[in-house]
Amino acid sequence: MNQKELIQLVAERSGCSVEQTEQVYSAMVHVFSEALGKGEPVECLPTWGRFISKRRDNPGLNEHSPRQPKKPRYLIQFRSSKEFEAKLFRAGTSKQKVG
Repeated sequence: MNQKELIQLVAERSGCSVEQTEQVYSAMVHVFSEALGKGEPVECLPTWGRFISKRRDNPGLNEHSPRQPKKPRYLIQFRSSKEFEAKLFRAGTSKQKVG
């Protein structure tokens, strides 16, 4: 399912217009991005799991090196809840490790 299909399906099920649903989706993505950018975990759907932002520094850089230090990288992880994984297994999907 892609973004357009998701918005269309949510609009149909909620009774809202596609435009309203797009605005809500856009606002939700913006709020998620801000929270993860600050390093805060996002747990909007506790029965699914949570998104976690991890900062990766550059530990291999020599402090006396003339090179400029690299910017820290951020890694976003999704940790699914046991309840969500159980639902997926009952639905017949196989467990795949992502990332």
